Amino acid sequence: MNAITAYGHAKNKDKLIATWEDYRRHYKLKSSSHHRYIKALVECGDISTAYQILRDLKTKHYVKHEEISRCLAEFVSACLERNHMYLALKTTSDYLNFADAWDKDALQQVVQSLWDAYAYHLPIDKKKMNKAEFDKFVALYRERMTVTHRTKSKDHFMPSHLFTMFKLITATHPWIPSAHACNLVLDSQLIGANYGAIKFVLAYMQKHSIQPTTHTVSVLLKALGSSLPGNEIQSLYNNLKKNNRVDVNIYQAFIKVFSEKSDTVHAQAVALDMKNEGLPLEQNTCIAIVEGFVNKEDLDQAANWLKQNEDMALNNLDAYAVLMEAWIARGKWDACMDSYAWLESKCVKEITTNRRIVKALLTARFASGKHWSHCESQLKNLSITFTPTTLFRILRTLLGIEKNGHYLVSGKSIAKALQMMEKELDVHLNSEGISRIIVALGKRGDYKQGFTIYNWVREDKSCVRARCSSSNIYRAIMYSALLNNDFRMLERAWIDMQYRKWFIECENGTKSDKIGHTLARYNMLLNGYASLLPRPDITRLKKTYQRLLKQQLSPDITTYNILIKAFVNGDNMKAANQVYRNMIDSGINPDTITANTLLNGWILRKEWAEVEKFVQKLKSTNEGKQNHGLDIVTFNLLVQSFLHLDSKSMAFSRLLKSQRKWRDALELENSRVKLSSNKIWKLFETTTGYIGNSKL
Repeated sequence: MNAITAYGHAKNKDKLIATWEDYRRHYKLKSSSHHRYIKALVECGDISTAYQILRDLKTKHYVKHEEISRCLAEFVSACLERNHMYLALKTTSDYLNFADAWDKDALQQVVQSLWDAYAYHLPIDKKKMNKAEFDKFVALYRERMTVTHRTKSKDHFMPSHLFTMFKLITATHPWIPSAHACNLVLDSQLIGANYGAIKFVLAYMQKHSIQPTTHTVSVLLKALGSSLPGNEIQSLYNNLKKNNRVDVNIYQAFIKVFSEKSDTVHAQAVALDMKNEGLPLEQNTCIAIVEGFVNKEDLDQAANWLKQNEDMALNNLDAYAVLMEAWIARGKWDACMDSYAWLESKCVKEITTNRRIVKALLTARFASGKHWSHCESQLKNLSITFTPTTLFRILRTLLGIEKNGHYLVSGKSIAKALQMMEKELDVHLNSEGISRIIVALGKRGDYKQGFTIYNWVREDKSCVRARCSSSNIYRAIMYSALLNNDFRMLERAWIDMQYRKWFIECENGTKSDKIGHTLARYNMLLNGYASLLPRPDITRLKKTYQRLLKQQLSPDITTYNILIKAFVNGDNMKAANQVYRNMIDSGINPDTITANTLLNGWILRKEWAEVEKFVQKLKSTNEGKQNHGLDIVTFNLLVQSFLHLDSKSMAFSRLLKSQRKWRDALELENSRVKLSSNKIWKLFETTTGYIGNSKL
């Protein structure tokens, strides 16, 4: 241990860690050993290793909490010296539940270090930590939490960290914070829904006889009110009003609770009482009332309420944004645009700088597919800044608008919206964002529009052509093509993937050498041929497999499973079994996917004797092993097949529906033969050997 301390002083990290590992192997660790080691690591500047050791102390039952607190004190001080304030706060929070058992000196050191760090960010007295300064600290901290723009110190002002400071400071100082400070801490914990912290603060207030105020009551209402019956909430409001214990916080809390319960009648009544008292409806209150109407699907009522209270609502434009977003979600683009036109007629200048309203208007115009000139003009004259995240959120909204299972925005409009935003704003999604849009379009059946986006990205002449060097968009278009049974598109993307290098290395458009395909990418193409509906393309599958071998790549279990699936889907069980034997001969052990694929082949052929034979063989060859090659998927395969709901026919049915071939889809579904429950159970018992009660 003296050597460990010496290596820490000498800042010899390698020797320090090696000596510690040697010490662990030969000696029983004492409770104080970790403190010596962490202190030495801190002296070496190895914060990451110190954090790992400190984090693992939770599992060391022999390490006393006093020793852990000393380790924490060393670690927190070191973090703050290196401006790792977030890590210091996070680590302290992890051990906060054991603060009562900490060493007093170590606890005081942690509190003072964190207070000094916050004094750098807030105008509080670094040397004083009294009741007045703490109340000031909580108030300033709460204001920082409401800041919407990103700052370097944002992670220092999280609700959980304010609770950490409250618990630490109240544990180390005899004075009691004011009710106002406690209420602010309570209010902040609502943001993160930290009900354990709310419970702690309330218990602290009760223990020290801090009388609850109307602010305290409003916090409790916001936290727990929605779980109370409506008549109890109404009775509580009447009692508070009767005893003159209603202020602006109470009004806001009741409006929020009634709105969450979609009780817009009482929410409006409370808002009217608030208005009669001469109190303004602030933004969150207006939003809550509108959301109450939206939850009840009374969007016209929400619009009427906003018009009736426009003197206050016009100062809280996010309430109008909530209504506009609700119109969009229900496919009523014209109503959304009418809401904007009404605001425009009121000469509200702020509508051009309110992000939610601007995005809602643009989304509605894109969704309608009729106002492209207005969209272009709006993009050219934006008063706010759009980021790639903004673009992605608009597109994600467009992709998700549906009614009765039908998507309301065409894939063509979505592709055009993306192209227009990228072109006019010179803001571009990265390869991951483009991939997610392509996959989402593929799942909707709009894979050709996804291919339009794919070509748009590859033909882009700007510096962002480098995003095509990533394999993401190629894998996305291949997956989309696979979902929609388009093997030509699948092959096209697979070939294009070889030329990705060109997009990052040759700015002048000079083609470089192709990138050879890896085994994983060969497997993607093989899986495409094996999954084609209604039958796999065995010819292309064999040619691609030969090409794989010619490139001197060795098939893995995924390759063999794909080959087995291809022959099973092609109703060639003899070839599937041959691949299965080749896989075993090559030294690769089959997994549950292999077993289930072969089993599914016998089930599809309704050869129940072979099913039973195969299951028994798996059990005998894996006797004593935990995994017999059978799992819940096996059970599902049996049940689905007995009901003529095999995944292949279901996938084909979905494909026909996405291609709007309704007659073919109906014929496929009608071809399924319904079996009686007794017949299903008998087959299940025969194949699995399970004997149960078929009458259950």
